[in-house]
Amino acid sequence: PETPESTRNPSPNSEISTKTTYSVCGGFSETYAALCDYNGMCCREEVQWDVDTIYHSQDNREFNLLDFSHLESRDLALIVASLAYNQWFTKLYCKDLKLGSEVIEQILHTVCKTS
Repeated sequence: PETPESTRNPSPNSEISTKTTYSVCGGFSETYAALCDYNGMCCREEVQWDVDTIYHSQDNREFNLLDFSHLESRDLALIVASLAYNQWFTKLYCKDLKLGSEVIEQILHTVCKTS
């Protein structure tokens, strides 16, 4: 019987193929949920739904913080923190949005991590 362990590629030179499961939008929702849990914050399902449904269906790789401008600064900071661990999104848009220091700090962290 095939187990998850038996489908892994034991070495780069192995002829066994691996099956890779890609999450929607680079796993943004899973990362966001994990960071919310880690920080003791409520995970906003609307954020996950918008990313998994709208961003994904439009193949939109530019994350627009204006879409979530109604959320508190701490929520936005967690969203931006999630982008630091995401390779699917290639741009962050936040023009004309007043950002709190938490959000700015996370943007700087994300830019440094992904540069």
